[in-house]
Order: sequence, then C-alpha cells, then structure tokens
Amino acid sequence: MRADFCKRTGFTLIELLVTISIIAVLSSLLLSATSKAKQRTSAARCVSNLRQLQLGWTMYADENDGRLPINTAVWNRVWRSESNSWTGFSSAVLDETQEQIMKGSLWPYVQAAQVFVCPSDHSLTRTRKPRVRSYSLNGNLAGRTNEVQNVAFRMDQIPEPARLLSFICEHQDSIDDGHFLVWPYPDDRWVNMPSDRHGQAGVLSFCDGHLETWIWRAPKRFKDRTTYWKAAETAEDRADLIRLQNVVFLAEKYRRQP
Repeated sequence: MRADFCKRTGFTLIELLVTISIIAVLSSLLLSATSKAKQRTSAARCVSNLRQLQLGWTMYADENDGRLPINTAVWNRVWRSESNSWTGFSSAVLDETQEQIMKGSLWPYVQAAQVFVCPSDHSLTRTRKPRVRSYSLNGNLAGRTNEVQNVAFRMDQIPEPARLLSFICEHQDSIDDGHFLVWPYPDDRWVNMPSDRHGQAGVLSFCDGHLETWIWRAPKRFKDRTTYWKAAETAEDRADLIRLQNVVFLAEKYRRQP
C-alpha cells in the first residue's frame, strides 16, 4: 500500500521537465516586464532632468535681459566647456565630481546634482569613475562662432523657439564639453551624437520649453571613428542625422526633410 501511494504521488521525469519549462517561461516573462518597467521609469526621469535644465536655462535668460547662458568650449587635453559657460570648465570624460558644474552659470537655477546625469548612463570617466554629466546644449545657443552654424546670443534672436533644439541626452562615447555640435546638411557626419539609451530613443528639449522623445531609426554607435567626425553608417542613420540637422540650425536654408 505504501509503495503504491508513493508511486501515485511522485512526479515523472516528463512532468518535472514540463514544470521546469513552465517556470522558465514565466520567469522570462516576468524579467521582460520588469526590464521594460525599469526602462520606462528611467526614460521618465531623463525627461524630468531635461525639463529642469530647460527651465533653468529659460530662467537664466529671463533674469539676464534675454541673454543666453554661454556655451563655448576650448581644447585642454580634451574638449572642455569654458569656465564661464553653463556647465563651468567641465569635460564629461574627465570630471570625477560636479565641482565644475557647480561653478557654471546654470547651477544657481538648478542646484541638483542628479539632474545633470541620465539615470541610464552607466558610462565611466577615464579614471573609471561614474560620469557626472550626460547632457549637452545645442551649439547654436551662445556657442562657438568659428563653426558653420548661426549662433544666437539672445532669446529674441531665435525666430522659431519650438523648432530649435536646446538640451539633448548625448551619447556616452561622444560627450565631452557641454557644446553639442551638428554640421548642416548635406554633411553626412556626426560631430556629436545623441544617445539611444532608452530603447533606441533619445530625449530632447526645445527652446520654447517643450520636450520630445525621438525613436531613432538606427542604433547609435560613435566608436571606431577615424577622425573627430563619425560618418553615418546606414541610410537609416543618415535619416536620423538629417532629422537632427533640421532642428539645430536657425536658418531655413539648412533644413531638409529626410
């Protein structure tokens, strides 16, 4: 009787394999759902960070008679923002602390270290420390005047604020100073590159204060460049570049639909 009972209550090998397979499938579904939830949360925090940076930028202009925060950069072992810029004498690849950012012109209007770092940015400095900045500002906004773009130094010099990029979440292999540079069409090279950390999507803010999340047609890779510029790798990558070129230049002649 005892032996028969044990046989009736035990699992066969096939039953065990089926049970293990079901558990594996359920675990996979749970992990996938958890991963997507974390990705959505991270993207929402990135949007919040850019919203606060954008608000600080606007407040600076409001309190300084319409003048925009300086956004120039210099070469000093690497590209660094100048000391009087919005981010101070900062280089994302070298800065181990936010000391320089706290000296920047935008800090009094933000004053929160976490706002300068994308929650999905796990890249490291050259000394293997966590990065302290993930965002850059359109070089057309009080940026360097020795480049090809038109530069605005005042809010009233921006004809269409809703069509002009301000802050962007920059690619971890591209970011250095706080000056985000894109050359105009028909150039097909990335000078600086947006990140695609949020499910192949990038987060951008515009001069009128609104934010957008763009799904990139191609993954973004900035490594293996032979010069400072990185040629667009595919037709889809080129279309992404043209889309960005359409929102970084003040002059209509630079705009072209992909």
